[in-house]
Amino acid sequence: MNLINLGNASVKGDAIEYSEQGVMDFEIKSEVGGETVSGTLGASEYTSVTPAGSSPWTVKMGSSNFSRSATASGITAADASVSCLIAFPIPPNDAHLFVDTRKS
Repeated sequence: MNLINLGNASVKGDAIEYSEQGVMDFEIKSEVGGETVSGTLGASEYTSVTPAGSSPWTVKMGSSNFSRSATASGITAADASVSCLIAFPIPPNDAHLFVDTRKS
């Protein structure tokens, strides 16, 4: 699974402006057996992780200690790409995950 740290952004009108980039924590958890893989992504980094257990998986990504985070569940492709963006101001915005799978 590819995990991508898109960092922080501010929503201003109809535009998104990137601001400071920070580290993000991640956790991939098997919805079947509960096995997990977790770690940290540096600013603007991405990594490839082999999910533990079997699909489907739940992915949680967000700021350090998940104080601002988003969760996507039901991911069945081990080679999916999951990107996280945290949008400010909070509220009304929050963290968002974008899940993409490879076209067959």
